[in-house]
Amino acid sequence: MINKVPELIRELEEKEQRKVLQKEIAEGASIHQSTLSRIVRGHIDAIHFETVAALGEFFSDRLKRKIDVSDMFTLEYEQEPA
Repeated sequence: MINKVPELIRELEEKEQRKVLQKEIAEGASIHQSTLSRIVRGHIDAIHFETVAALGEFFSDRLKRKIDVSDMFTLEYEQEPA
């Protein structure tokens, strides 16, 4: 899985012209900061749908565009599916 959440954070920082803290994102998305930290570092084996939805809502609101699952995560296959 390709994790694109760090890219969304950088995009938000560019848009707002400031450093955006993980604490701010976690609070805005109503998720634990430790959960967000693991996501950003790529240390996740599974993620709850509610967490993905909350992050999508947070980034959609702040970036003023619709963010969906494919904007945050992309599946990467070792070989092309049949």
